[in-house]
Amino acid sequence: MKILIIHFFFIGVSILFSWNNLSAQDFIELKDGTIYEGEIMDTNGPKYKIRIIENGEEVDVIVKRKNVLQFRNKNTSRSQSTLSDVFSSDSPSQLDSVTMLDGRQFVGLMLDTNGAKYRIKVKDEAGTYTDWIIKRADIEVMKRAGRNSKYFNEDINKRAKVIFLEGGGTSIFYGINFDSRIFKKDTGPGFSVGFGATRFTGDTNTRFHFPMSFNHLWGRKPHYAELGIGMNINNNPQEIRGTNTSHEEGKVRVIGSLVFAYRFVTTKDFFFRVGMTPIFSKEETIPFYAGLAIGFKI
Repeated sequence: MKILIIHFFFIGVSILFSWNNLSAQDFIELKDGTIYEGEIMDTNGPKYKIRIIENGEEVDVIVKRKNVLQFRNKNTSRSQSTLSDVFSSDSPSQLDSVTMLDGRQFVGLMLDTNGAKYRIKVKDEAGTYTDWIIKRADIEVMKRAGRNSKYFNEDINKRAKVIFLEGGGTSIFYGINFDSRIFKKDTGPGFSVGFGATRFTGDTNTRFHFPMSFNHLWGRKPHYAELGIGMNINNNPQEIRGTNTSHEEGKVRVIGSLVFAYRFVTTKDFFFRVGMTPIFSKEETIPFYAGLAIGFKI
């Protein structure tokens, strides 16, 4: 009899404990509507793992990140007091916000902005924290809370475009250039076109040149690495004769170039680029040529 009483006592305690923790359970909701409730064990990498109770036994369920609509993980790396401070109405400048293309808006704490999907922690009216997984491609504008409560805005689905003045580089001498990404992002393949005019001491006419290049960017704001190849088409309004070169009058001249550069784009969209740009043509090759550019993002 005592054994049965002890047995039922432990069953009752287990049921009570489970009932008290039910509302605090983690959950993962998939795009097909499937919901798993239990304890999230891992949300790093392309697959998530949640431990659930099935037929009285613990079972680990593995789901692909790309199939996840949203999830809640009570074991956050931030303490509840820290989250309360961040989500306090007295400190709205600490909150990030995301506006979707369909008009939905999420206001909370951005946890992950790497890859094709972003994760933001949102607090609902009941005081429950929920992690939402959203596609980068579905985002229109994202605002991140920065230092001194200042926001910087990132137009997710907008091609990064820059206008800049360049000395040296693919402009050879100096010029004004327009640079744009091909796809709606701030990295990846792109192109640059420009215009310049120069007149050296002793010249009777102005030299016009038209730089153009194809390039590829890697990195994240504000730091980017650039690799490219280009050419500069220019005219020779008069004959130029030097020790090792001879440029005939009136001839159109094409100068090729390579680009190995570093770009810096500030939160205020100031643009700076510096790098090596070896140039080459039929007449000469200059392997240690460089360029410097400043401008702004548009």
